Amino acid sequence: MAEFNWMTALIGGILIGISSTIMLAWNGRIAGISGMVHGLVTPAAGEVTWRWIFLVGLIGGGALYEFGAGFGRTPQLGFMPLAMIIGGL
Repeated sequence: MAEFNWMTALIGGILIGISSTIMLAWNGRIAGISGMVHGLVTPAAGEVTWRWIFLVGLIGGGALYEFGAGFGRTPQLGFMPLAMIIGGL
């Protein structure tokens, strides 16, 4: 198991803040995942493309960090997947 690195958490928080600020300035909307997914389930004209781009970038960024950028393994906390899903609800 990898040790917790506060610098990685700080950089991640800064990146989230920067991307949220860019989205607010560019689109006038706050980067809320539940609202974006709701907008994909009940699409409105002109509202689907940017939602898909944001969600693909969100997932792709995590995949790049985990598999492609050579940062090493992310910390494994030892929780069961079902417990994490229930905790996320």
